[in-house]
Amino acid sequence: ISYSNAATTLAEKLEPILNGNLANAHVGILIKDEEGKVLYSHNEKKYFNPASNIKLFTGAAALYRIRLSIRD
Repeated sequence: ISYSNAATTLAEKLEPILNGNLANAHVGILIKDEEGKVLYSHNEKKYFNPASNIKLFTGAAALYRIRLSIRD
């Protein structure tokens, strides 16, 4: 499969998903081949907070609040 065919195929398959079910989601995608050529990109330069990191802060805040309420 050629570079242009691979990029076209990826775009044809990913764009309907990104514009359909994931239209309101925060998604960033960067797909490169072995040589570093970009085959597909979508919001590749946008910064995102990884969900796992957000969960850590939420959990820490919840534990902090629980500990304060136990001491009262």
